[in-house]
Order: sequence, then C-alpha cells, then structure tokens
Amino acid sequence: MTIQSAIQARLDSYPPSMRRVADVVLQEPDLVIRSTIATLAVRCQTSEATIVRFCRTLRLTGFMEFRVALAAELGLETARRSRARLAMDQFDLVDGSSLEQIVSTIAYIETLSVEETVAKLDMDVFRRAVERLDAAVTIYGFGVGTSGSCAKDLCRKLARIGRPAHALRDVEEVAVSGTFMNPEDALIAFSHTGVTNDVVRAIQLASQRGAGTIVVTNDVDSPAARAASLVIETSVRETSLRSASLGSRTAQSLVSDCLYGALAFRDLPHAQSALRDTGTLMGILRSGAPVPPKGEASG
Repeated sequence: MTIQSAIQARLDSYPPSMRRVADVVLQEPDLVIRSTIATLAVRCQTSEATIVRFCRTLRLTGFMEFRVALAAELGLETARRSRARLAMDQFDLVDGSSLEQIVSTIAYIETLSVEETVAKLDMDVFRRAVERLDAAVTIYGFGVGTSGSCAKDLCRKLARIGRPAHALRDVEEVAVSGTFMNPEDALIAFSHTGVTNDVVRAIQLASQRGAGTIVVTNDVDSPAARAASLVIETSVRETSLRSASLGSRTAQSLVSDCLYGALAFRDLPHAQSALRDTGTLMGILRSGAPVPPKGEASG
C-alpha cells in the first residue's frame, strides 16, 4: 500500500493532532517533502513528536524515511499522470469537469488501484489464502454493498468450476450458514474499510466455528483484519466519488479474479470440463429444452 493510501485507510482512527498531519499530507504532499519536521509541525499546529508518532503508524522509523518514501511515491505518480495525460494537480473530479477529464480521471484512479494493489500484494499471504480455499469443503463469500457484489461474483465463478461456493447476502444468511460451518470450510469476506459491523461479526462467527477466514481490505489494522486469519491488502485512494466505490471495486475484483484463476489452475482439466458442462446446461435451460439426466448435458 502506498503512503497516501495507507493514510486514507487510517484517517478516521487518528486523534485530532495526527489527523491534522494526515490532512496536510493528503492535500499538500509537495509541501511536505520540501519541509523540515519543525516547519511541518508549525503548519499542522502540532509537535515534532506527534509527527514522528504519525510516521510510525505507517510502519516508518521517522520523518526522514517518511519524506523520502513520499517523494518517491510522488515521482511515480508524475510518470503515471503523464501517461494518462492528467494535469499534475488533477486526481479528483471537480465541478465543471469536462467529459474528457471525467473519463481520463476515472481511468487513472482505477489503473492506479490495480498497479498499487499488485505492487503491494503479499504473495506469501496470497498463496496461503489459495491453499486454504483449495482445501475447503465449502467456500462462503460475504460483503456488504459493492463488496458484497464482489463476493457474489467470486462465488459464482468458483461454483462454475466445480467448487462448492455460496455467497451470503445478509446477516441472516450468515447466521444460518454459520450454524453449520466447521473447520473444513472457509469464509472470504470483502470490506474496503474493514469496519463494517456485519462483516466483522461474520468473520468472528466463522472463526468460532473453526473455519478458515480471509478478508480482502484496504486497512490491515481494521477490526475485520484483526478478526481474520489471513488479510489480503488492497491499495486504493479515496475520491469525492467514494460512494461509487470506483477504486475499491476495481482492486477487490482484481484480487477476486486472481484467486479464481489460481484455484482454477490447481486442476485446470477439471475446471475446463466444469465450465463446458455448466455452460451447456445454462444454454439448455435458457432455450426451454428438456433438461437431460445428470452426466448427459455435455453430450
């Protein structure tokens, strides 16, 4: 996760003194990399010690490491903006944006989400998540809102390659399914913020039943992340269109597709055969033709 994405993920958890530092970093990053710790403390109306503590919340040793890392991040962004033909100060959409600006900005946001998520993906964690899902007798997916759509899409794809997978639509289904979960099962939850109460409770319930628990989230320090056994981290910048979940949806879909692909390649011949069979049967059902006996759909 990039520094700016990490700050946004933790924004609501910062105390007022650190929140002022976070706001300045997000709004005036160029100013920050040109500042000393003393001048930044004055600008943020806080102490140098607070700035050091702020840097350590990002797993950095202090202000010097923070400033170097932020400068490198801004340098990469300059190159990305140039390729996307965006102005240097353009990241969010503003009132009066032209159609061309809307298209280029949204494309940039989504591309950035993919690039940063891939760059920060912990392959050891990802491999363990694939192994846990591969070993599961039943896979459950859960999320709320846009995250729920991603969970549903993953479960549908897994079901098509012969993996027993069920997307839970609400907390009632979580309760019903949780009653019968056991250590042979796995739950994968999607939550951009990691603070959605229903998601946290679903992970806790699955853990109590001994099931494997995986969460895909933008905040590795969130309640959902703390409740899960494995955390797959996305890296997404928020915009004024947060309610549209632009970047978070893209990053979650990327992780979902990678998990699906990895599981399909665990037994590719079986996955390909299952896709053919389910595709044939769906075509028969849509046509209104009689449903053949089991085992004859592919013939």
